[in-house]
Amino acid sequence: MFLSLFSFSAWALSPAQYILEKVENQSPSVWDFSDSSENFIPHRVGIKVCKAEKKIITGFYLSQDNLDFYRQKFSDGKRKPMGFEFDIHDLSGVFSRSDLEDVYLHLPHSVWYPDNHSEDEDNLYTVAINDPSKLEKGKWYLVELRFSKHVDVSSATFQVYIQLVGNLRELYYSHHQKWDEYSPAVNTAFIGYFANANVADGNDYFNILTVKDQFTEGDFFQKGDRRLWDYGSGKPKFDFAPYACSFGPDPYESGGSNDGNTPLITSNPDTRDG
Repeated sequence: MFLSLFSFSAWALSPAQYILEKVENQSPSVWDFSDSSENFIPHRVGIKVCKAEKKIITGFYLSQDNLDFYRQKFSDGKRKPMGFEFDIHDLSGVFSRSDLEDVYLHLPHSVWYPDNHSEDEDNLYTVAINDPSKLEKGKWYLVELRFSKHVDVSSATFQVYIQLVGNLRELYYSHHQKWDEYSPAVNTAFIGYFANANVADGNDYFNILTVKDQFTEGDFFQKGDRRLWDYGSGKPKFDFAPYACSFGPDPYESGGSNDGNTPLITSNPDTRDG
C-alpha cells in the first residue's frame, strides 16, 4: 500500500511518507522475517496485455517456498496476516482506471481485496492478495482487468512491482505485543489512522518491506504482448506477438514452448467482481 492511504487532510505528504518508510524499515524485525528474504515473491509472475480486447491479464504461480513463507505464525500460533500486491504501471497510458469496467478473478474470491487507490495515478492498477496460504503450489492464478476503451498506441511500456504487505490493524488489535515493537512515532500515527479509516483490507494492508521492481518492459505490441518472469531461475520471457487474448501456455514447464501447445494449470475461472 502506497502513500494514498494517508490522504486524509490531517496528514501532510512528508510526514506520511516518513511514517510509511519507518514501517517498511522496522517491519522485518517486528514481523520476524529477514529483510533479504525473497520468498514472498511468487515463483512465476506475468502480464498479458490485450489492446484490442481492452484488458490486462495478470498471473502468478506459487512455489512451496512461497506457501511456507505465507504460512508463518507468531508465537501464539496465529498466522502472520501477510499478503502481496502487484502494482501494474501502464506508463504509456493504454488504459485508464476511469474506464475500468470489471475485474474477473480466476482464484478464490476470499483471498483478493480491492486496493485503496484514492490518490494513485490513473494508469496504476493493483492486484491485491490478502492470504496466499490458502492457495495451491504449482498452479497459475489469473486476474483480468477489463476496460471500456483503450488508446491505440503502437508501442507501450508496462512496469510491474511486487509488494509484501501486512495487515497493520490486525497486528495492532490481535498481536499488540508485536505491535509495540514499532517506534513511538509509528504507534502514535497509526492509532489516529485506525480511529479514522474504515475497517477494510484495502485500508489495513501496508507495505512491510521496501518495494521490489519486478520488471519494466518497453516493447509491448512491437515484440510481444506477454511478459513472464520465473523468479526461481531469473529467466524472463517476452513473447506472443498479438494473436489471441488469453494468458497462453507456461513456457517454463518441461516440454513447454511459446506456440500455445502447453496449457496452464489454472484455478477454476471466472468469478466476477463488480
